Amino acid sequence: MTNFNLTTFIKAAGLCVLLLFASCRNGGRRYIMPEKRFVLFLVDLHVAEAIGSQAGRSSIQIYEIDSASLYGSVFQKHKVSQVMFDSTMMFYSRRPEKFKKIYESVSSRLQSMEHDLAEEEKMQEMTRTLVLWKSDSTYVFRQGGDKVEITVPLRGPGLYTVSATVKMLPDDATLDPRMSLYFWRKDSTEEGNRISFMETRYTLRNGEERTYRAVRRLDSTNYTYLRGYIANYSNADTIFRRNMVVKDIVISKQKEAVK
Repeated sequence: MTNFNLTTFIKAAGLCVLLLFASCRNGGRRYIMPEKRFVLFLVDLHVAEAIGSQAGRSSIQIYEIDSASLYGSVFQKHKVSQVMFDSTMMFYSRRPEKFKKIYESVSSRLQSMEHDLAEEEKMQEMTRTLVLWKSDSTYVFRQGGDKVEITVPLRGPGLYTVSATVKMLPDDATLDPRMSLYFWRKDSTEEGNRISFMETRYTLRNGEERTYRAVRRLDSTNYTYLRGYIANYSNADTIFRRNMVVKDIVISKQKEAVK
């Protein structure tokens, strides 16, 4: 959704006042939209602007979107003529407090729409995600040693995600704390054949929790396990101070779309 600057809009509207005044001053109050109606109209107008702007930036378009048609549909929906719009803009532009109140309402409605859309997208993402394994344990590290090794059976090709919530304090002495993962299949070697994820490094050391993710797509059906370490490190020994908490470890796979 496009961000809208109230101050910029009011200034731009003010530039139109002199041009509109001569033609609209005798229009009468019947051409002025009430505040509530004007708010609803502006919300739809901004949504149309956002759609047109997004379509213009997209490199792939199934069909051409005509910005003029988008705006025209908003005028038709609300039964607003150009004269009514011009008169209303002039009327409220000359009343800055009312105009500010109107745009605060518009902004609030747009933000609410953005929130609802984000929640809907989140729910859709959850329905597309298959949780393969989830740990209910909370790992508290005070000294080097355990790296939290995982071995989880794979469910065929697809996009796999491993996430974990990590908290590290400033006195933690772990060198290069990170998540090190790979897809594995058996072969003639002791280590087996591996396809490694890009390592996810834990960078925050201020005592705040942060959720980190490692993502990798698997295209082969030959690999059988997702393996690795959730709390890997590069210290030469295991006698070093750790002040780290790891929890909410989740391994998931995005479901393939049904064709």
